[in-house]
Amino acid sequence: MPRLMLLRHAKSARPEGVPDRARPLSERGRSDAAGIGRAMAARGLQPDAVICSPAERTRETLDAILPHLAPIDNVKLVNELYEAESGTLLALARAEAGDSGTLLVVGHNPSIEEAALALAAKDEPSPEREAMAEKYPTGALAVFEFDGGWAELGSGAVRLLAFLRPRDLKSPEAR
Repeated sequence: MPRLMLLRHAKSARPEGVPDRARPLSERGRSDAAGIGRAMAARGLQPDAVICSPAERTRETLDAILPHLAPIDNVKLVNELYEAESGTLLALARAEAGDSGTLLVVGHNPSIEEAALALAAKDEPSPEREAMAEKYPTGALAVFEFDGGWAELGSGAVRLLAFLRPRDLKSPEAR
């Protein structure tokens, strides 16, 4: 069954005079992103392919998680992810996934959160779903599994397998 992972970029800095696309991660953001990468590796959450917004903060988020994962041959920067609406984000996932079993999308709110909530609404209520509905913070990762192929993403049964937030990974037992 295919898996879709939706990662909101980690906490960014807001340097004066820097355009939005060029905003880098903050020190906390770099640390949080590396923590998510470690958590992905520890849980066996290995993508086969990645699509990432070209914004500096999304690329830096991806750069911080990649050292913790096995090499990924199919990594693409996709301009449309920068200002995508949730429907566009899911359409890009369908189009770009190819024959991958697990696709990681690194993007921005509100599209990451809206897409995740739309997919989670198809699953049974769970603590992860409730946490996601409460807030989808920077650096958070939602992992979904669904029936069928990538063309059916969002149209059939979907299961929320995990919702990882940087704050949940701060304690030693959560790592």
